[in-house]
Amino acid sequence: FVCTQLGYSILTEPYVDASTGQLILSAASPIYDEDGKTILGVAGMDISMEQIDTVMHEYKIGKAGYVMLLSSEGMLIYHPNSEDVQKNISEIGMSQNVIDAVANKEASFLKYKDEGKTKYGYVEMISDTGYMVISSLPSTEYYSALVKLIVVLVILFAGGIVLIMVGMKK
Repeated sequence: FVCTQLGYSILTEPYVDASTGQLILSAASPIYDEDGKTILGVAGMDISMEQIDTVMHEYKIGKAGYVMLLSSEGMLIYHPNSEDVQKNISEIGMSQNVIDAVANKEASFLKYKDEGKTKYGYVEMISDTGYMVISSLPSTEYYSALVKLIVVLVILFAGGIVLIMVGMKK
């Protein structure tokens, strides 16, 4: 792999490890001296795709939401639908606005279609690694939370008006 930015952590695209035959990715990060200016060395490790799946499977958003992990080239490293793993984001029927956000490496809140269903989520870079994470919350769950928030605000507003009216009568 090639480090294009000296001093930053890097993650490789997944590849088959010659010694184990497992699909892995490598992570490497510089180690600095006390002043934080001189690189003393590099720490690195290999991470199997199975380990990534185990860890990422635990991340949930709400009841039915999840996150997706993409490599710097837009390849899905993790998706709860294992059939989509190792495919490019443009190959799984994702909305064009998500594909564009990933291609442009721009963080943004989006309404999009995934697996034929409307979802809400956020596309975000993972530090300077080039990797991205996309959150996915079904629209029904998103609107349910929004409606609950509006109801709470209306109750607080109405309660405030009642308190003001009671205070004015005294």
